[in-house]
Amino acid sequence: MASYYTVLDSSADAAPFFRQVEPGDVARIAALEAAGYPEDEAASLEIITARSREASGCFLVAIKPGATGDQLIGFVNGTLAKGSSLKHETMSVHDPDGELLCIHSVCVEDTHRRKKVGTRLLKAYLAYISQSTPQATRIALICKENLVGFYSACGFKMVGPSSVVHGKDKWFEMNVDVRDESCNDVES
Repeated sequence: MASYYTVLDSSADAAPFFRQVEPGDVARIAALEAAGYPEDEAASLEIITARSREASGCFLVAIKPGATGDQLIGFVNGTLAKGSSLKHETMSVHDPDGELLCIHSVCVEDTHRRKKVGTRLLKAYLAYISQSTPQATRIALICKENLVGFYSACGFKMVGPSSVVHGKDKWFEMNVDVRDESCNDVES
């Protein structure tokens, strides 16, 4: 049975809850990925399937309860790698013994954006990884300049321009130390 990580928000009606990925989630996740990223950046169904199978412990989904059933509205996924910084190689393979967690996607359905779902999902993910993946010492990601503020508000620190080339745009590397208190601050 999947473990559930919930961030309660008493002001939200039917606030989303968070849980580990399940095999039945993959098609919906691929659709959210395709809708949320340009074609040259979105992971394929095959890649998402492989990540969900090989690195399911590095995957968290946001579920919105509803009268007609629960709806998957967002996800964060990553893989583990050896090393201390992101490189194309560290983001290409999952090493279950790796100490660097590389976040590949943070994606929320467009109708649920700007409602703090992404913030709560990412903070729950940081707490989840810090508690469930003891070998992970650092969590890193690459993002575009317009998202630096979002990730900073979630506890990430700017490293600088990324050496990783993915699509046509410039990327910036950000990271957070798993021992940092922001990794366990899911309430803010």
